[in-house]
Amino acid sequence: MTDPARATPREASGSARLSRESIVDAGMRIAARPGTASVTVRDLGRQLGVDPTAIYRHFRNKEELMAALLERLISIASARATVDPLHWKSALTELADNLLATYLEYPAVAAEAAILSTGGSAELDGIEFILSCLGRAGLEGEELIEYYQLFSSHMLALGSIIAQAQIAQAQSGRGGDVERAYVPETVGATHSGHPATAAHRDALLALDDFSVYRTGIRMILDSAAAAGTASALGER
Repeated sequence: MTDPARATPREASGSARLSRESIVDAGMRIAARPGTASVTVRDLGRQLGVDPTAIYRHFRNKEELMAALLERLISIASARATVDPLHWKSALTELADNLLATYLEYPAVAAEAAILSTGGSAELDGIEFILSCLGRAGLEGEELIEYYQLFSSHMLALGSIIAQAQIAQAQSGRGGDVERAYVPETVGATHSGHPATAAHRDALLALDDFSVYRTGIRMILDSAAAAGTASALGER
C-alpha cells in the first residue's frame, strides 16, 4: 500500500476524502458505463484520483467491494416500489421488474449478483419482503421456503444472465438494449428428426430473455397463488 507520507498531492487529497460511500458511488458510476464487464480497483483509483491500493483500506478484498455495490443496487431497486405489499402478487411482479431494470442500469454489478450475498440490510429487507408477500398468498412452512427459493433464484440468476448478455452486446457494438433471442436459430430442425421443435419453431424463435424472465415470474406467482388456495381449503 502507498505510504501516505510519500503520496503525491493528488493521491493525498483523494485519500483524505476517500470513504466506503465515495468508493461505492464511484463503483456504481463505473458499472453504469455501457460495455463495462467489471468494476476494477484500478478503474476506481483512476475515477477517484487515488492510488488503487487505497481502496483496500476500506474493503478487505474485491468480493467485499462487489457485495457493497450489490447492496447499493438492491437499495435502488427497492426504493422504486409503489405497490402496496397487501397486493402480494402485484408487489412481487413489480419487484422483479424493478430489479431487472436496475440490473440493466448497472450490468457490471448485476453480472455477479447470482453468486454474491451482501448480508446487508437491503438484502435482508428484500428477503423479508418476499417471504411476507408469499405468506399473504397462504403459503407457510416448507412450502413457503420452496416458493421463496424458486422466485428469488429465477429473478437473480436469469437477471444476472441478461445483464451479462447486455455487456456482451455493448462490447460487440450491437448496443446494450437489444432483446437477445433465447433459443438459437433452429432452421435445421426437421419434422422427421425434431418434430416438436419444428412444429413450434416460430414460437421458439420469438422468445427473448425478457419475455422468458417475465413469463417465469408470472408462472411462479400463479403457482404460489394456487398452492396457497389449496392449503387454505385443506387440500394439502
